[in-house]
Amino acid sequence: MKNVVQIKVDFNFKKLTKRILEKEIFSVITDIANSAEETIKNRFIEETDINRKKYKPLKPIYRNYFRENPNNPILVDTGKLRDSVKQKKEKTKLRITVGSNTEYGMDHFQKRKGYSNVTIPARIWFYQSDNTTKKKNFEEQYVDEIKAFEVSLKNKFIPNFLRTIRTKFRKL
Repeated sequence: MKNVVQIKVDFNFKKLTKRILEKEIFSVITDIANSAEETIKNRFIEETDINRKKYKPLKPIYRNYFRENPNNPILVDTGKLRDSVKQKKEKTKLRITVGSNTEYGMDHFQKRKGYSNVTIPARIWFYQSDNTTKKKNFEEQYVDEIKAFEVSLKNKFIPNFLRTIRTKFRKL
């Protein structure tokens, strides 16, 4: 005759308070927001849109006559738009907004007519939710943020979460 022993584990989440959970979640979204801000600023340097597609070159008339700094990358004439990309943190709402407060940032999202009726192409320098309805577009646009999320979960959230759990084995 065989003896059968059952073992059960009790998980105790008593130490996992709302404050600790919110702190850990905010840490993760901070990492994602930092990644988003860095990604946007890198797009200015690389002259690519948010989907990593190279911008069409500037027309010579525009580059040479209407820019303060003709040798700067596209969308970085004075640097005001690029430098305006900042984070606004609202810890109590577990929200971080990454954005720009420039009055002309949205102008670049649509093709338009410029000086001498020259067509200025759209330059999608910022995330657009209507561009992420397809899984492929979402993954292209948010590849850096998805990586930041995964790294943050693995290196911060999960280890800290597991530290708050207490287990106890018991034989039945």
